[in-house]
Amino acid sequence: GVFLQVVEADTTDVAIPGQPYGVSILKQAQAIGDLQSIKSRGLPVLRVTLGRSPGKGWADLVAAVEAAARSNSVAKG
Repeated sequence: GVFLQVVEADTTDVAIPGQPYGVSILKQAQAIGDLQSIKSRGLPVLRVTLGRSPGKGWADLVAAVEAAARSNSVAKG
């Protein structure tokens, strides 16, 4: 199998009382930590960043997967 990490850039942030960073930075740090943990175990992982327009990002991701599947199907056919 392959791990797939899908992340997006936050358009707003929420402060965490008593901390010099907000929820957006905390989420980014968690995602990076997860990615590093998977890689450190020698497991295959693909990170996809949807950007600040997640609707378009998801559509682009679906199109890329469909294109790859068609390409792989043709190569085997």
